[in-house]
Amino acid sequence: MLIMFMLVGATPFVEALRDYTLPLIGVIFLMAGIGVGLISNWKPTRVAKQFFIGAKDMSPAIILILLATGIKHVMIEGHILDTILYQISQNISHTSPLIAVFIVFIIVMIMNFFIGSGSAKAFILMPILVPIMDLFGIGRQLGILAFQFGDGFSNVFYPTNAVLLISLGLVQVGYGKWIKFILPLQGILMLLSLFWLAVAFTIGYGL
Repeated sequence: MLIMFMLVGATPFVEALRDYTLPLIGVIFLMAGIGVGLISNWKPTRVAKQFFIGAKDMSPAIILILLATGIKHVMIEGHILDTILYQISQNISHTSPLIAVFIVFIIVMIMNFFIGSGSAKAFILMPILVPIMDLFGIGRQLGILAFQFGDGFSNVFYPTNAVLLISLGLVQVGYGKWIKFILPLQGILMLLSLFWLAVAFTIGYGL
């Protein structure tokens, strides 16, 4: 496990390992899950049973990521991605780089309503957003920060988030009541996100 963590930590510095980062992380989680089961004195059959139960629970997310990858493939092969990138760049080409960062944040936040999975959104949006960052001379890390802000906080706001609805059901709180409570906080979080994006842009974060 320690060797695996060292390999993942070395991927930003060793180009040959970069294509294998996600498979290595997958192996780490697999080894950790099996290891914890065996350390807990579970029989191998029980560990295998729990593994397949977990795999079954994760299967919808796997299908969603595969579908998102398929969308990305269609967009690239059909040259749709270039058209979308061109239109977005044209629409924000007359704005300042800081406004472009804000627009990226808003785009991700809107897309989060339709695509709850962060990894699926990354598959679809990152090929579009990263070139926009390059176009405006903005650090890619700042673009990723805008993505994280847009993707993160709104998860506890949108009714399309299944985890939120399940959680509200468990505590027996209606969505209408939840909206009244969370809406002011979401407004504050949005303003704070824009503020910290402006600070990051001002100090040249990611350049």
